[in-house]
Amino acid sequence: MTTANPSKHTSSSKSSRKRSAHKVHTLPLATMAALLTAATCLGSQPAMAVTTRTPLPTPTQSRVVRSLTNSTVAESQNHEYVPLGEKKPWLQYPNILEFRRVRGRNSNATEIKSDEEGSDNNWKFVNDRTAMYAHVETRDNSDYLIFDVFFNNNAESMVSKSNKQWYLWQVPYAIADLDSNGLYKSDTVTNLRYDAYRPKTKGHILSQDPEAFVKDDSLSFSVPDMRKTDQHFGKDGYALYQVGIGLNPGNKLYTDLGQIFHGNANESLISRMAGDQALYAFNNGSQYNKNYGLGITVAKPYDDVAYHMHAELKLRPGAINKNADNYNEKYANIQNAWTWANSGSWGKTTSSAYTVISGRDPSNDEDKDDKLKRNKADNKAPKIYHGKTEITDDNQTIELTEGDNLSFTTTDNKGHIEKFSISGLTDTPITKQGDGSEDKPLSSGDITVTNKMNNKTVTITSEDGSGNVTARKVKVKVTKKTKLSKEHPLTGKTIDTTVGGKLPQLTEIDNFVTVKDGSKLDKQPTLKWNGTAPNTNTVGVFTNRIKGTYSDNSTSFTNVTINVKPQKPVIDT
Repeated sequence: MTTANPSKHTSSSKSSRKRSAHKVHTLPLATMAALLTAATCLGSQPAMAVTTRTPLPTPTQSRVVRSLTNSTVAESQNHEYVPLGEKKPWLQYPNILEFRRVRGRNSNATEIKSDEEGSDNNWKFVNDRTAMYAHVETRDNSDYLIFDVFFNNNAESMVSKSNKQWYLWQVPYAIADLDSNGLYKSDTVTNLRYDAYRPKTKGHILSQDPEAFVKDDSLSFSVPDMRKTDQHFGKDGYALYQVGIGLNPGNKLYTDLGQIFHGNANESLISRMAGDQALYAFNNGSQYNKNYGLGITVAKPYDDVAYHMHAELKLRPGAINKNADNYNEKYANIQNAWTWANSGSWGKTTSSAYTVISGRDPSNDEDKDDKLKRNKADNKAPKIYHGKTEITDDNQTIELTEGDNLSFTTTDNKGHIEKFSISGLTDTPITKQGDGSEDKPLSSGDITVTNKMNNKTVTITSEDGSGNVTARKVKVKVTKKTKLSKEHPLTGKTIDTTVGGKLPQLTEIDNFVTVKDGSKLDKQPTLKWNGTAPNTNTVGVFTNRIKGTYSDNSTSFTNVTINVKPQKPVIDT
């Protein structure tokens, strides 16, 4: 059987730390159907079968959780949380991995599992060892999924019967930008680094309380070429970095599951996650029958160090559905793709494994929306405002005057709005995207009010970067704007002149008319004689009609009296 690895660059060194299950076994499509029922079946339970949903803890389970404190696992702490603005970047972005679930085994092989963040202590026990965050960034017309993974999060040793611990991450192959052979490109995973931290005091975890740790530069390192396996990094080369150190979809799968997850090798979610890779390869091509795991192995005395792994995964074209109408549809491929991180003990006589699994199979009953809850770091929906007043319900009416400018604003506690939409007023809905904080709200821009908008219902929708949505409906009542000619009518004056005299220019408006409250007008009306312009050829009193046209094109008429007097006789002396 041929072997394959998602890395083009591998080393021939046979390090004693390298486990026997490192090779990747690629299966032809002809045997894929058999693989789905054989290689992905753990025990007598098919990995792809529908399993019962993990129940909330019973009193018996709670006793088991309390018993965990008798092992080498420290009791979960109630961590002191620092405001997000003072934290690291991974906490300033919503975690896009909303289908996270945790599975664990402590040093006594006691099972720990939870599907809902914060629902029980089980989640905290695993989170104290492993935490995984990710958010999307776009640069140079490419999309990236930025991972921040924390291994041995509380910096406490997991080993007593052996001296090695390993920290593994599976690249989400279904959304990664791989080549046509399913191999890593040179830029599939970039900026891969491991930062090592030692605690200043116990009772904290690196992912939430970084201020309680100090970085150990001698143990921290970057991986220049993530495709090259069996590299030693850090002080005296203490850390062994390997590619292809995860799950092999072939006949090594059983061994891999046992070595990595120990007593959870037969756990239903883990076995289904492993089996789904074979199904993905069956549907999309045998090139995906590869081991997409990578990670590091460390030994004592470095077993009491916490690690922050940072990696930037380039997404394949189409991984983000940019034509989707909502957040969940837009990022469905990312949220459904299987990826996992594991902090565990290395060795057959050990049993510690703390795993965060992200992903789901939407066609599986246990993974459907009505059963599987989303674990959101941000559950706070945006706010919508008209002026300085928040719109909190659908019962408000906004009274406007024709010609006014109408605008709405929105804010979010995370400071970013994914989509701000105003529909019902204009032929095409107005949509905006961008920053929207309390200090600097995102504005819809000015909408010129017309009489056609009267009694229309406006729908304003704001969606943040976590998919939280606020939708409000308001009714618009438009009063037809009073014409300027009615608000500022003209009153004609009397002009005294002599026969043959010259009348003032019409631009000298004050000589002809008085404009009511004319000082309130931005622009004075333009005057024009309504009919033939008067002259001063004949003595007498004449009435002529004058027309004033305003900036809103309304008009006002008034009579101007022209008193033409005879010239005084000239007496020669």
